[in-house]
Amino acid sequence: MARKSTPTYTIELSLHIPVWQQHRLEKKFKIARDVYNSCLGEALKRHKRVKADKRYRALLHEPKSKQRNKQLEDIRLAYGFSEYSLHDFVKTVQHKFKENIGSLEAQKLATRAFQSVEKLHFGKSKKVHFKAFDDDISVENKSNSTGLRYEEGYILWGDKPTKKHPNPKN
Repeated sequence: MARKSTPTYTIELSLHIPVWQQHRLEKKFKIARDVYNSCLGEALKRHKRVKADKRYRALLHEPKSKQRNKQLEDIRLAYGFSEYSLHDFVKTVQHKFKENIGSLEAQKLATRAFQSVEKLHFGKSKKVHFKAFDDDISVENKSNSTGLRYEEGYILWGDKPTKKHPNPKN
C-alpha cells in the first residue's frame, strides 16, 4: 500500500534580524551540525563492526536468496546498524541540547546520517563527509507545527515566536 505523500517546500530568505537572533540561529545550526556528526560517527562505527563480522562476510559470498538476505539483515540489526537504532542513539545526544533542537529534528538528522552510511555500506558511495564548522546544514522536521519554520513574518524554532530580546540589557 503506497503512503500518501505530504507536499514539502523549501524556502530561502535573506534575514535582516538583530545580532542576538543571528547568534541564536548560529548556535542552533552548530548544534544541528554536531548532532549530525555524532550520528554519522556512530553509524560508521556500526557499519565497520558489521563489515568486520566473519559470518557476514561469508554470507556475502553465498548465492543471493531470501534466507541469505534475512541473515544479513539480522546481523546488521544485531550490531545496531539500522535507521531506528540510530534514532535510539540520537535520543541521548539530543537530550543534552533539548533547549535548542527538538527530538524530531534530531531524528531527521540521524536518518540523514544513516542514509549516508547506508550508501557506503551497499557500495553506492565511496565515502561519507562530516560537516565542517563552516559547512551549511539544513534542518528538517517531521512536523510543521514545531521546529524551524517561517510563520507570519517570524522565524520560529520551537513552540513560540521570539518577538522581543529575552534580556534587553545585552
